[in-house]
Amino acid sequence: MKRPIFHLLAALALIVPIAVEAETPSPDAAYLALVERIASGKAHAELGAFSEKDGKLGLALRRAYAASSRYLPYDRNSDAIIARAGRLIRAKDYRGAMEQADKALARNYANMRAHLVRAFAARKLGDEKTRAFHDRVYAGLYLSLLASGDGKSPETAYWTINIDEQNEMLWTMKLRKTGQSLVRRKSGIYDRITAVSRETGKPVVLFFDVTGALRALSEQMRKTGKDR
Repeated sequence: MKRPIFHLLAALALIVPIAVEAETPSPDAAYLALVERIASGKAHAELGAFSEKDGKLGLALRRAYAASSRYLPYDRNSDAIIARAGRLIRAKDYRGAMEQADKALARNYANMRAHLVRAFAARKLGDEKTRAFHDRVYAGLYLSLLASGDGKSPETAYWTINIDEQNEMLWTMKLRKTGQSLVRRKSGIYDRITAVSRETGKPVVLFFDVTGALRALSEQMRKTGKDR
């Protein structure tokens, strides 16, 4: 009588690990689920008032995007979309600019400039709720960049997933880039950016960790070469 029970327990022992593995979402599913939580407002509702937790949410979003198959460290299509949005802003076509921002966010919900465009256009249209939402997402993403280092050396470089984040930081810090070079260390690869303050003219040097971005770009180029 004990043998059937033994067989049942043994079968369950084999099934349970498989069930646990099946519940683990793929990187793409995890990214899309997080985007849905943020876009729906659920994530911010859970966080409450704006705080350093928003930076952690921004970091989670950036990591999720970089881990997904959607990740493009250098996305020229998004650059073109944002450029069109900028032209529409200057032409005071704010609804058109928001539509372009939405296209960029569909490609990468961690696109900081797209959130900024949407927030600006929403303010011009008198949509305070939308303005506040995208300002908060932008601020969370920016906080996550600041929390990744201080940019003063390769060892304390800011961690970025694309060059757009570098440009966003330079713009926010009111710096004008004057030069760029790669620095290689055992710990990774870093962009060394020289810049000057737009306000004082003081020279500044910042380091950005681009190890993951360059690795992803190399892998994408390798796959593209194989497909030809």
